[in-house]
Amino acid sequence: MTTKSLRMMGPGITGLIALLATLSVAVAILLDRAGVAIALPAMLLFALCLRFPRQAHLVLLFLIPLSMEVHLASGLGTDLPDESVMWMLCLPVLATVIRSDDSASVTIRHHILFRLLLVQWLWACTTLFFSAYPLLSLKYVLAKAWYILPFAGGAALYLTTRRRLKWAAVVLMTAMVIASAWVMARQALLGFSFEKVNDAVRPLFRNHVNYSALLVCLLPVAVAGAVTSVRYRKVFIAISAFWLVAVFLTYSRGAWLAVPAGLVTALALRYRAIKWMAALSILIIAASILYLASDNRYLDHHPDFNRTIYHADLAGHIEATYRLRDLSTAERFHRWIGGLRMMDGHWLQGHGPNSFYPEYKPYVVSMFRTWVSANREHSTVHNYFLLLLTEQGIPGLLFFVVLLGFMFHAASKMYHGSKDPFTRTLALTLSAMLGMIITLIALSDLIETDKIGGLFYTIAGILACWSVRGERSATGFDVERIAQSIAQQVEREYQHHDGEAR
Repeated sequence: MTTKSLRMMGPGITGLIALLATLSVAVAILLDRAGVAIALPAMLLFALCLRFPRQAHLVLLFLIPLSMEVHLASGLGTDLPDESVMWMLCLPVLATVIRSDDSASVTIRHHILFRLLLVQWLWACTTLFFSAYPLLSLKYVLAKAWYILPFAGGAALYLTTRRRLKWAAVVLMTAMVIASAWVMARQALLGFSFEKVNDAVRPLFRNHVNYSALLVCLLPVAVAGAVTSVRYRKVFIAISAFWLVAVFLTYSRGAWLAVPAGLVTALALRYRAIKWMAALSILIIAASILYLASDNRYLDHHPDFNRTIYHADLAGHIEATYRLRDLSTAERFHRWIGGLRMMDGHWLQGHGPNSFYPEYKPYVVSMFRTWVSANREHSTVHNYFLLLLTEQGIPGLLFFVVLLGFMFHAASKMYHGSKDPFTRTLALTLSAMLGMIITLIALSDLIETDKIGGLFYTIAGILACWSVRGERSATGFDVERIAQSIAQQVEREYQHHDGEAR
């Protein structure tokens, strides 16, 4: 079988696997058995990953909005079917990075973003040895590896051209349109009830926070399509409008806040103000913590156990929000205070990955206890930065913050170092998505989920790949493009002389 025929088969196999994935998810929903989602033909899928890893990567992106959380008998959980595809893609991605000398593999081996991801992972491995729950920590370390390799590594290896990036965007958006249309239909049947919004998003999403986070983070992709595409502009505008309405109907304050945050971040990148925005944010956070900590002022803001409740209507929910009397905000304060108190004696190594839930309750302040402090859903601290601090100490938090800084630096280099409209739009889109993710993880722990975690590491891989391309285009010297041009010219000359000889 020729290389050309294999390339022609690739998209067909991708479509077949994507169709089978959609059907298996649909059957799982109808039967109310999330485990059925693993009914993808395993051998065919594994063959796809080995022989057509680029197409398998597209399938993985397609599965992000359509996968469901499954709790196993061992007490651990997984996401199906996308996490099974992550496992299968690790091998071809790792083999390519180690054995290949193409520009994408070299980028992964040497780019600062991938080195920071490796350092962050190695530090998590180190803190495993200090963990009070080594098995839970080991699961975290392994999961982190099979998130970084297929998402960040896969993006850097396979999303290297405009055409591939556009296909990835279309695939991801198509799946999210399917998921959001399904959720909206269920919400309509429930009368768009604020109280029943979590029922409407299950089983595809754990809760309305996970759903709204992925939805709002894909909104810049639809807007970018509306700006850059002439042929399909009306389609992208319709999707953008639909998703804006859907974001409002998620009733998630974090997602509502993420919309202006993404816009402000893109403008800050455009006008070279990212550093000032980051410095101001850090200064405000540090000042707030110092103010509340001095003389134990935070104790003056404890909730009223009897008045801090869950409001079943949107108006009451919003009013309680700005009065700081709603249940979710009060419970966040409860966990944040417990998380900060956990750091006493654990500033360097933390308590170990995945250890917050079994460790935090002895450290909480009873005055901040709320109706949901029993925490039956086993959720964590509701702030990813604080989660890293409590579980992996100051180094773990610093490595992640530095990673974010270099991601914005790469986006800035892409935008200001290129005159190509596509590259500049891509940089603005990725920076807006990154700003949204930072806003969301300040209120929830979403990087460890397949929805936002997959998106975050994909952004890192694209930034690594395309920032290097921007450097080459800025100098006017792209070795890979020149070599490809020479090879094509040689092939044409050979065919010409071969034809004359005949």
